[in-house]
Amino acid sequence: MSFHEVDANPVLYPPSIPGLNLPSDLDHTVVANARFWPERSKHSVAAIKLLNPSESALPEAVIAALKEATQLAEIIRIVEDLDISGGSEGLGFVARTKTADALERAADGIDCTDSALSLRIRARILRHGSNKVLHDELTGLDEKVLMSVCGPLGTWLGKSKGTYHSALFAIVNTELNDIIAKVDACYTQSEAFLRELVNPDLVLGVPPAIKFTELMFCGGEANLYPKHFAYFLPEDEGMKRAPRKKTLVLSNVYREMYYRISKPFSKDIIPLIANAEDEIIDLQLALWFRGHDTGHEVRLPQTDYKIMRCEGRWLSMVMQEAMADVFGFLLSTSGPWTTVAPNASLQLASDIYIREMLRYLCRGGDDFPDAGAALIQMSFLSQHGFIDIDHVNIQINTTHDRLYAGMVALAKTFTERALANNVPGIQALINDYYRDEMARDFVKRCGVCDVVLDYAPHIS
Repeated sequence: MSFHEVDANPVLYPPSIPGLNLPSDLDHTVVANARFWPERSKHSVAAIKLLNPSESALPEAVIAALKEATQLAEIIRIVEDLDISGGSEGLGFVARTKTADALERAADGIDCTDSALSLRIRARILRHGSNKVLHDELTGLDEKVLMSVCGPLGTWLGKSKGTYHSALFAIVNTELNDIIAKVDACYTQSEAFLRELVNPDLVLGVPPAIKFTELMFCGGEANLYPKHFAYFLPEDEGMKRAPRKKTLVLSNVYREMYYRISKPFSKDIIPLIANAEDEIIDLQLALWFRGHDTGHEVRLPQTDYKIMRCEGRWLSMVMQEAMADVFGFLLSTSGPWTTVAPNASLQLASDIYIREMLRYLCRGGDDFPDAGAALIQMSFLSQHGFIDIDHVNIQINTTHDRLYAGMVALAKTFTERALANNVPGIQALINDYYRDEMARDFVKRCGVCDVVLDYAPHIS
């Protein structure tokens, strides 16, 4: 791992591509300030390697085509900022056309019908524009080799509500997906587990499809800072309220965030609860994320999410993220999931959870809904004695048993207030735990987690 501190935001120029030359009078400083977010005096950058294409088992011609599409994504993203598309003869049009050509060449060499079809559909969207039918077809695919996203993609909510060109090409992690498929098959048992543990009236909806992958190439908006380790498709592509959804998880990015950011940042604040081999941590991260994804589907029969907006839309999102965290933790650490994922560990999950909670808390305050969600959780757990916060020595202490009991208690609180449409209860929850000044003071004492990942892809 290498670290660099940056207090400026230089534009990184994409490699040259035959037939595409940026105008000589292009002022690249216009887009410089958009590379890092949120605005800070400095950002610490940890450079990591993505999956080596030579380990992907893809043919060389496919790899070359995906490289080209990734390089073109950098150019298209710059063109978007400078608004120099110039219509059908402009740089943006030419770059998108060449990208579509590259995707179609890649599709010709992939030995997986759905992986190839995904590339061809995305090429069609680049040439002719998107629509809900095409995105629904994409979401319904079962890619066994390669997951591809190439086109408009959202960034951070606080940064912009728009979509910008990105390219993501990731190899499907068969082992993790097989385990998660077994977890998903426990749907009926999982609902019964939550009803017995939390509330007998809870209903568990079916979570979206999911693919765990290893990111190989990344370009465009997705290559700016900070990086995402998961995307929710097609919502993040600008298609809201789609009938079918699919979650894309970049497992190697998630792993590096934990090892390069969460663990180092928290090492002096959170004493070690448990340790494990890398592959077990990969599994626990996958279970935790699938738990969060599934946790979004927990509700009561009468739950009305519009009522959660009684304190505003932002705090409604904060609360929903917190609930997904809590129900996801319970699903991934006990009950039926642990029977099909025998290496799942409550001790390890507790260690991961609390370090991730601190990373979210300290990475951007109120810039991210996840940070507000983490604040609610930490405040509740602290106020009710499930974790100990030491404001003097700046430490968080707990045990896995105490933490689990606290998450059960918080799940019951969310159910009785938020899921039950209890407006006074929701307002009290926000006031007591989100607006907890003691908790906010502790977060400030922990410092700012300003580390972001930088990808070092294998592009020659």
